[in-house]
Amino acid sequence: MTINGSPPPPAYIFLSNHPYIYNLDTANFRRAVLAEGYKIPEFKMGAQFSSIRDALRAREKHADMEQLMKSIRTHYEIPTTFDGEIAEFAFGETVPRLKIGHKYLVPTDGATVAEKEKLIYCAHKLEDGRSIIGTYPMTDEDLSAYKKHPDTFFGIYQPVGKETKDPMELFDFFYRNYSQTPKEKLLDFMKSHPDHEKLKQEPQKELAIIYCERLVYSVMDSNKTLPLDD
Repeated sequence: MTINGSPPPPAYIFLSNHPYIYNLDTANFRRAVLAEGYKIPEFKMGAQFSSIRDALRAREKHADMEQLMKSIRTHYEIPTTFDGEIAEFAFGETVPRLKIGHKYLVPTDGATVAEKEKLIYCAHKLEDGRSIIGTYPMTDEDLSAYKKHPDTFFGIYQPVGKETKDPMELFDFFYRNYSQTPKEKLLDFMKSHPDHEKLKQEPQKELAIIYCERLVYSVMDSNKTLPLDD
């Protein structure tokens, strides 16, 4: 392939589909998006890296495209309500949901979902000071709403932990927790490492990256199914 007689330059390629435009009677379609780098080997599906830091440098190099993909994954659906209410509750026939902090016949003090059992487990605090645990069945519509919006299902923003087998996601999780940890504390965490003296010369940010990288490797050693792919 040539462009005006010359080889084409490197390029980012995004492929997407909009299946819902072919069926106006339902919004039960999900968008698919693929990103690939043309002549950009580190921005390709299945790209291999020799270390977490190499993968991190590649991600930082293409930070704008990474942010675009992250935004697409987060905002793949057009909002159907103006107030942010979950569509299943705004338009469905499901009974009113439990909301943390609201008062009911038994006011809720906290809740969690058991997807396989299709049950909601709620921690209730009664007006007389006693605490009890209640269980409530979930409809298929309830479960669908929870899977789409687990962090806001109970009416407040409450991040839900998730299992991951992706090293970079795991690195990001660790880095969110240790990115602001003082240098002295990071050095203390790694005091048994053979290169401890050399680590003393590193700035705080690099130490945090090194420590989080080694935490990921530790997890990978205990779980051989984790691939080191971008």
